[in-house]
Amino acid sequence: MSRFAVLAAAAALWPASLIADDLPEDALLLAAARQGNIELFKEALKLGGSPRAFGGDGGTILIGAVHSGSEQMLREALALRPEIDARGPGGMTALMLSIVRDQPSAFDRILREGADLDVADADGATPLLAALKLRREAMASTLVRLGAHVDRADSRGATPLMVATERGDVDRVRQLLARSRDPNALDAERRSALFIALFERQPAVALLLVRHARVDVASPVQGYPPRFYAEQFGDSDVVEAIDRRLGLSGG
Repeated sequence: MSRFAVLAAAAALWPASLIADDLPEDALLLAAARQGNIELFKEALKLGGSPRAFGGDGGTILIGAVHSGSEQMLREALALRPEIDARGPGGMTALMLSIVRDQPSAFDRILREGADLDVADADGATPLLAALKLRREAMASTLVRLGAHVDRADSRGATPLMVATERGDVDRVRQLLARSRDPNALDAERRSALFIALFERQPAVALLLVRHARVDVASPVQGYPPRFYAEQFGDSDVVEAIDRRLGLSGG
């Protein structure tokens, strides 16, 4: 393939604005990875495409491989030992993209290659937060088990515990509480996970949180304690649990 042919192929697959005039082989390599075109990918490598090439949008061959959805393409990309935690569009790593695109196999492979569990995207969301927000329960559970930071919040102050609480994900809330050092953290709206559970009418989650979070403090927003809201919403089991924590019942 001539250099002209390489440039023409890259232009056909990759936006012209993202092609460096002197590095068409890199552009072709990135485009082939994104499209899952193994033959073209190998050809671009032979022509001098760099496994560590970055596209104009920040994309890498690994991020492109995940985007393609091709397991073979992912294997080819990983075999070249690319930068595993490089950020692409939106600040997403390949690990984050595998979660967003719901690709468990890619997720597992990238983890086995030693991906950082806590690299956040442009909004401050970690892979764990993304998995919880998108209801990827198995991925979220794996990240927690492997040691992902369970108290790290995004740019809006939402922690994994808050997200799992809002989703009513009892199993994940239980798992996070076993590792959380700050179940009383407040988000940008000054809400703790317990108040979120009460306001979002998640009594089963609220019962779990009552055992770990403070129940003797008022909401920084409305000024009422958790028991007030539990009573207002008719969550009698939560009221009883709070009373036990406060020593107001003999249970």
